[in-house]
Amino acid sequence: MKAAPDSLNSKLRQFFEKNPDELLTLADVAVKFGAKPANIKQTLVTLRQQGVVRMEYVVMSGAGK
Repeated sequence: MKAAPDSLNSKLRQFFEKNPDELLTLADVAVKFGAKPANIKQTLVTLRQQGVVRMEYVVMSGAGK
C-alpha cells in the first residue's frame, strides 16, 4: 500500500531520498514536518523496516552542565 503524498511517511521518504546522509532528531522531524512524536516514531519504524532509514538512539548524560 502506497502512502498518501502529503503523509508523514511520504514526506520523510522523499526527504531522506534527497538527503541520504542527513541526521534528524525526533524534535527536528516534529518541527520540520509538523508531526506529533507518536506519529514520528511509528513512521520511522515503518521506514526502517522498508530499508529507507536507519535509526540510532543516543542518550546524552549530563547535557547542559
